[in-house]
Amino acid sequence: MRKIDSFFGPSSYAIKAETETTTNKKLKVHNATENEEWEVQSNYDSSVGPDNNSSDSDDCQHDQQTQPILKKYPQSKFGKEWRQFRPEWFKSYPWLEYSVFDNAYCFPCRFFSSESENSPFYKIGFKNWKKALDKNAGTKGHNKSCIHRTCMMKWEGYNNSKETKSILSTLNEKNISLVKENRYYISVIAEILLFTACQNIAQRGDDEGAESLNRGNFLELLELCARRDTRFKAKIDVLPKNAKYTHHTIQNDLFYVMSKLVLETIAKEVKEAKYFAILADETKDISKTEQLSIMVRYYHNNTVNERFLGYVSCNELNAKALFNYINKTLTDCGIDIKNCIAQTYDGASVMSGKQNGMDMSNFCLHRCEKQMEAKSLIFHINFEFIFCLYLFCDTFSEIKIVSDYLQKPDSDLSSSCLLVESLINYLMDLRNTPNKFEDLLKEVELCAQKNNIQLPNEKVKETRFRKLPK
Repeated sequence: MRKIDSFFGPSSYAIKAETETTTNKKLKVHNATENEEWEVQSNYDSSVGPDNNSSDSDDCQHDQQTQPILKKYPQSKFGKEWRQFRPEWFKSYPWLEYSVFDNAYCFPCRFFSSESENSPFYKIGFKNWKKALDKNAGTKGHNKSCIHRTCMMKWEGYNNSKETKSILSTLNEKNISLVKENRYYISVIAEILLFTACQNIAQRGDDEGAESLNRGNFLELLELCARRDTRFKAKIDVLPKNAKYTHHTIQNDLFYVMSKLVLETIAKEVKEAKYFAILADETKDISKTEQLSIMVRYYHNNTVNERFLGYVSCNELNAKALFNYINKTLTDCGIDIKNCIAQTYDGASVMSGKQNGMDMSNFCLHRCEKQMEAKSLIFHINFEFIFCLYLFCDTFSEIKIVSDYLQKPDSDLSSSCLLVESLINYLMDLRNTPNKFEDLLKEVELCAQKNNIQLPNEKVKETRFRKLPK
């Protein structure tokens, strides 16, 4: 069931409002359900009650009531007389709202009422225009109800709070503004660090003092942004010296966050590709510490990608330890090691050694299972399968030539016709020439004999076993 609030202002029922700046400020409302156009004049005395701008009442109580002034309102028949809504009621009852579906509502009751009120002004809408001005019904009766008076007090208090802001609301606005400024400031610092990382340049300099002519790439870029961005400069000037977030420890923390975001993106692509290969190599850094570099190779979005996952400090260099390093790195990145189908090590015999090393049986368990499944398919390959394989290989190779040429943007009609005609002749010749078929059959028989596959006319010799006496 459609909400009552959606009857006001723009909604999914294609009620559009279009304001023109003229003397009388005419407003055109197009009702998609009735395919008619109403011309609305919003030149009534707006000093009575809040503004009458059309707005979407679905949002919240920050909006004002909807009070359109129409030249002609829809009429309803009560007995022998026709009745309609009167725009003068807006001046007498500022809380009154009018829907383009010919219903009247109470704005404060709709937003501030917490009780189940039976008044039609609250939910279903009032449209009994014959009793609109009765003492105990209609607008007068609703205006005297206790629940309505309570909602009016809440509405008035809300409007007063917007004009004279409370201390709590003022502090809240200041806090929101401060959070926005802090986020903008730290985002600029992160962008500077990202720039230095992408350009592969150092962040810090030899002398980062205030009197230094060159304080390093990071601080110099920071000053450049401050000169060009007044918002950033205003923030960096008011921050204390011990809270400017420019220390190298803060830089490392931001780099760590960036690296996590990059690894999450790589892991997401690997999961979409499902299968991947591992590239690993061990080397020593300048401090003579053994480090293992780990990369993954996968196919994603029609492209072969190689992505670096990171360095791992190695205390041991045997096969079991290296396997644990690789497994931990993949697990931390959220990559399933069971989907690894290949591995590459730069001449690392320790990973595949039989005497002192480890054959990586755990690492390749899933890969071995795939190989066993592939070997089991050999038992299902027969002579018919090989014959179809040879036949389709020759036939599709000729068809592919014609197909590739027809898909070229610079192909011409005459050459295309010649290629198609030659392809048809080739297929007819293959079908009607016995010699070609016999040659193809001989190649298939030769392949079957090499792979110990039974020929169609060949009988399998049954091995007879001697029965032992009981």
